[in-house]
Amino acid sequence: MFKLLVLSVGTLGPLAIWAGVSGAVKWRLFSPHSMFRLLRIWHWVSWVTALVLWLCYLLPSHVHWLYAGAASTFSAGLVFPESWLKSQLAPSESSSMLSR
Repeated sequence: MFKLLVLSVGTLGPLAIWAGVSGAVKWRLFSPHSMFRLLRIWHWVSWVTALVLWLCYLLPSHVHWLYAGAASTFSAGLVFPESWLKSQLAPSESSSMLSR
């Protein structure tokens, strides 16, 4: 049951984040710049976490591959809300955000 929960969060988590980001943009709860920065940080943290979990899978006392796979899927899925938010910013704003 726990593995099913991990798999569900890994695959559906980015979609829930995307829905939250689009709602926050629609209702102007947060600045798009701050959300973009937060998504970039969260993307990198999840990517590093996935990398560490894959390395732990290769060790003799390894963790199950499902955890590393779910973290990798979550990290890859964060690209979609991040690119959507980038498209919502003006072209000059999004290019300046990438250079920071």
